[in-house]
Amino acid sequence: MCGFIGYEKMTKEIKHMPVFDFSGASDKKPGVQSECTYTTFQSNEQETSPEKPIMVLDNSSRQWKHHSCGIFTNPIKRTSFEFKEDDGVFSADIISIDSRFVSLLKWLGENHINVRLSGENKENGYAVYKIRETAFGGGTKLSAED
Repeated sequence: MCGFIGYEKMTKEIKHMPVFDFSGASDKKPGVQSECTYTTFQSNEQETSPEKPIMVLDNSSRQWKHHSCGIFTNPIKRTSFEFKEDDGVFSADIISIDSRFVSLLKWLGENHINVRLSGENKENGYAVYKIRETAFGGGTKLSAED
């Protein structure tokens, strides 16, 4: 046994003390309802293409450029991408995503990382096959990919 007073009481308290809340409940604001707009699909493709994309975004209201810049919204609010176009900022919901990239999507949205998407407009949506960090929106600086 340990030689100081209150050792048993202290160890009981430590055993019941939460270290970190992994539930994510502390991240959610009261009254804010998150909306997940996508379905996931399973893939084991080694290379992506417009026919085998990472994700598909809604393009029903606007056709997106082959290379488009913007940010993913914080998934606590909604699962979408905010395109930064010459004539303003436009939001498009994520329709489907490869399940391997769900955590990346969440991290990019929570941290407001500027990215450039490479994709192609298809009948079922904008098929994203490449995501690149643009380091402050310019695309000329070194990024995590470099």
